[in-house]
Amino acid sequence: MSAISNRYPDVKRTAHLVIVGYADATPITPGTKLYNELKSYMRKDNPESEQMNQALSDLRANELLRNLKIIMKTSASRFSNYNQLKIGYSSYGRGRPYHLITLQIIRKMMNAEEWSYFYWAILPEL
Repeated sequence: MSAISNRYPDVKRTAHLVIVGYADATPITPGTKLYNELKSYMRKDNPESEQMNQALSDLRANELLRNLKIIMKTSASRFSNYNQLKIGYSSYGRGRPYHLITLQIIRKMMNAEEWSYFYWAILPEL
């Protein structure tokens, strides 16, 4: 990202980084540590499985965003005009994907039950 940003040091620009968290439909067993933590986070007495997966994917995206901010801060020296670069961050959870084919493809490719997407853009300010 710094290499692209550094190509245009005289152009004011904005970077936006987005993390989207997902979770599969694995049941979260009531009474487990994970269940109790999610229940507390959601402030619901009897959350449904879909709500639990939504909260889990949201927490996953937020944690990755927290780590990404640390990485960006420690990598500031790689940017030629880091102090002039406006940086926006977004993270959100999407629960589990509703497209079964997408879930099957991801499982085959990554052998993973939970995953996140990360993408970014650096655009000139108009």
